[in-house]
Amino acid sequence: MREVNPEMLSIARESRGLSQSDLAHKVGISQGILSKIENGSKSVSEDLLKRLVTALEYPEKFFFQLGRRYPGISYHRKRKTIAQKIVNNVDANVNILRMHFDEFLKNVEIFDNNVPFFRQDEEDMTPSDIAQAVRHKWMLPRGPIDNLTRVIEEAGCIILHCDFGTRMIDGLSICMPKSPPMMFISKNIPGDRLRFTIAHELGHIVMHEYPTSRMEEEANEFASEFLMPAQDIIHELSPLSLDRLAILKRRWKVSMQSLLMRASTLRKITDRSKQYLWMQLGQAGYRTHEPVEIELEQPTLYREIIDLHLEELGYTIGELSDVININRDEFERIYFDRPYGLRLIK
Repeated sequence: MREVNPEMLSIARESRGLSQSDLAHKVGISQGILSKIENGSKSVSEDLLKRLVTALEYPEKFFFQLGRRYPGISYHRKRKTIAQKIVNNVDANVNILRMHFDEFLKNVEIFDNNVPFFRQDEEDMTPSDIAQAVRHKWMLPRGPIDNLTRVIEEAGCIILHCDFGTRMIDGLSICMPKSPPMMFISKNIPGDRLRFTIAHELGHIVMHEYPTSRMEEEANEFASEFLMPAQDIIHELSPLSLDRLAILKRRWKVSMQSLLMRASTLRKITDRSKQYLWMQLGQAGYRTHEPVEIELEQPTLYREIIDLHLEELGYTIGELSDVININRDEFERIYFDRPYGLRLIK
């Protein structure tokens, strides 16, 4: 009998989108037995272990690693109707990616973590105050941020564009002690929304050590100020029209809808004007497909870490796959299956 890490078994199962009932059926045991294995009260036979390896398509050593899931510190921008099974699937996959980079970074020291953390309650700062403080710390010039992804990667945050297998999650983030913050951003969103999502997740990382009831609103306020500082944009927000919003979108690289909401928050337009422009956006079909395409910013830090292993440290893909406890074909599928974005879902 073997003592697998029950948490890794649960993560493996959920990463494949399987319920306990689904996996139990695949390996020929009852759901009750699988439940006992996953809660750590029952060990597995050599034969059952082989069946789990086959069913879940992870190497045997995957189930014996000391990895853990950290659900309390990952934050989602998601629609309220999303199914818990999808959330579990995405959480399992991003935790596996987090464990990959925990292993990768044992071998390299390529940056310092320069991402600050602020305790709002102790420092009496609003999310907008904190956004201004972060911009100041990173010595960002006034006005629009040309490449947000580069700025955040240079501060030591790893950004991964992912195919979550659903359009209902834009992004999430995980920040662990002694590890660089990580952002997981949907590859299936337009460039303007991608930038706002990254800024939103940065807000979580720098403000939210623990979940709060207002964390999503606070992250949105942080993102708005970080991308569109009030003192820099306020004089550009009046008068507003659809044409003017399109021009501002090209300059600030945020959506027309975000610009309209920013104008309203800063009281540069009346509620009546806001509603009128919002109606015009809908009539023009811009609520779902805005004009002026914003180029997708590409993260590079994660590839630099992998390439350093392959090109400078002399690892083969097979050896690197073994380091992070996945099969070689899955390593290639996740990290080298181009043209764009990491494929989390098989």
